[in-house]
Amino acid sequence: QRQRQQLLKQIREQEYESRALDAMKDDFISDRRDRFRRSYAIRKDLETDWSGALDMKR
Repeated sequence: QRQRQQLLKQIREQEYESRALDAMKDDFISDRRDRFRRSYAIRKDLETDWSGALDMKR
């Protein structure tokens, strides 16, 4: 009985840790997606600025 309780406790702890890791993974993916979107927007804005500056020089 005691060994069974110990195993059940370990299983609950593993499930908790698994959920925590899944949440961290989702946060990491979300952060990466946000960083990519920001850098993409900045790059597009720079391209627009450079194109505008080039057109003004012509």
